[in-house]
Amino acid sequence: MGRYNWRIIIRVLVLGYAALIAFLALYFRISGDATPWGMLLAFAPRWLLLLPWLVLVPLAWFDSRRLAVASVAGALLTAFGLAGVEVPSIGGPSPSRRAVRLVTYNTDGFPHVADAMREAFREWRADVVVFSVCTPELADTLRAIAGENARVAREFCIVSSLPITSIDTMPSPPAGVPRTSALRINVETSNGPLAIFAVHFESPRNALWAARNLDFSQLQESLVRRTIDSRRTAQWVRDAKGPYVVAGDFNLPQGSGILRQDWGALENAFSARGWGIGYTMYAGKFAVRIDHVLVSPMLMTERVVLARGFPSEHQPVLADIAWPSP
Repeated sequence: MGRYNWRIIIRVLVLGYAALIAFLALYFRISGDATPWGMLLAFAPRWLLLLPWLVLVPLAWFDSRRLAVASVAGALLTAFGLAGVEVPSIGGPSPSRRAVRLVTYNTDGFPHVADAMREAFREWRADVVVFSVCTPELADTLRAIAGENARVAREFCIVSSLPITSIDTMPSPPAGVPRTSALRINVETSNGPLAIFAVHFESPRNALWAARNLDFSQLQESLVRRTIDSRRTAQWVRDAKGPYVVAGDFNLPQGSGILRQDWGALENAFSARGWGIGYTMYAGKFAVRIDHVLVSPMLMTERVVLARGFPSEHQPVLADIAWPSP
């Protein structure tokens, strides 16, 4: 086969894969976690779509500069439009003073989380830590560590070095609507009052496991229930007066249409200050970013850290939330 034929094959591969990526990126933007197939794409390991570019980009450079530019553009679209790669945003107001260092952590009820907490609290130096699926053993450990600064409310445990003025639960849903796990924790900071909404939406785990076994019948119901969870909570949060943060296990991946529609007006801490894909939940080979810290327009994210090595499928998210300078 001559050199000319190889160049045709290279062009077909590069341009064909770029066209496929463009289609998937558009479909993901429109239907990601909004339709059954879009839900599968949203929770899929989309980073794998980057791997073909490791071969195609060098081949494109071998062919021509124009094809090389097209291949790099395709790789960038894959990274930022599909895989969920994030880089810190540039510009905007600079922080004046840190309002609060917040940690959110869905322990998933894992039994050994309590053993890791003493060292974790020394490393985090957090003002407020919110645990969801907090077991009695973990609650006892937190009381031993923090004394009166540790509280339990429904499935959540809260440890706060800032004064807590009140803890409110979301109003009961109408008949037939599942109850959402959500709290409003009102704290007093050096910059004034701050509302921290702790959330834990319904998991899509069963629907996704069924889909792995080619049973797609549960996907639509999972979409509906998670949409109800999100929209009811978003409406409750929007009634807040003053600055607020929403944090927890949303069970909505980066790029989710539900997340974008209900929470898109808020700054996503990792999207604003994080690097990379930022997975927060690991279940074997399955990983996804579904734990988020969202910040109201009166605040900004100064720093975000995704912890690693904790004994549960979810990992803690640490965010420094600041008041922007005038």
